[in-house]
Amino acid sequence: MVKREGVAKVKRVFYDVIRQFFPVFSIIALMLLVIDFSEAKRSKGWFGISAFTIIVLYHVFFLTILLALSLFTHMPPRIMQPVTILYLVCVFVMYMKFMPNVMVYKEKLKKYKIIIASLLAIGFLLQVKLLSGIIIESKFDQNNKEKYLYYLSEKYKGKLLIEGGLSYANLNPLRSYGFYNYSKVYSLSGWPAFDPSQRAFRQQLTGYADFGPAMKKLIQRPDAVWVLTPDLSQFLPIYFSARGTGADWNIQLKKLPDTPSPYVHECQASLITY
Repeated sequence: MVKREGVAKVKRVFYDVIRQFFPVFSIIALMLLVIDFSEAKRSKGWFGISAFTIIVLYHVFFLTILLALSLFTHMPPRIMQPVTILYLVCVFVMYMKFMPNVMVYKEKLKKYKIIIASLLAIGFLLQVKLLSGIIIESKFDQNNKEKYLYYLSEKYKGKLLIEGGLSYANLNPLRSYGFYNYSKVYSLSGWPAFDPSQRAFRQQLTGYADFGPAMKKLIQRPDAVWVLTPDLSQFLPIYFSARGTGADWNIQLKKLPDTPSPYVHECQASLITY
């Protein structure tokens, strides 16, 4: 059973890699098809190996790494695409280094014009399909997040929202969401948590600019609602203890009922003293 699942996973990852990077593979195939490698086969590269062998080994090495990373790390397209662009740049640099006088067979271009046109057409159609799927998924994710933000705005209007783990990806950067119009929001994670203005904001909310004393005051505020991912709600008490702020106090989080999102917990915090 485990073996079947492993084989199915490898097949799925291999299919995803081929689907996402078919244009790249098409470019490589066209290079190998129409470029004259006779000079590269004669010239010597590193360690006395022919330049042609080095180029082939580079292709094999990169594609193996690409497949391994996709299989074991689930690298998203936003990481894979820059890596692939870097790969292509390195390919062109290698070609210029080892084959300064690159010759393209015009006869091969004419002979394989149907294959070349087919590869380009298939690559274009696959990219259109891939981009269409990404747009649909992004729009679906945007709609769900907007609904949840509006829900928070209405339910906790006028309260202090302490959020951690809310994802703002795929939201419209040109739209002002009511989430920020109705409530004060203090962020514990993401780039807003590292904004220099957060120190002044803590001073305004609690009278303390330092993180530890400010958190102790925020925990005691009755109008504060903590909107956290499940992992972060479990991590916070451990974090406060590890910082040393929990020497005589810590936080206890109780999930509020009727939380609509399965990915976020709406919690009420209470202070634990020792």
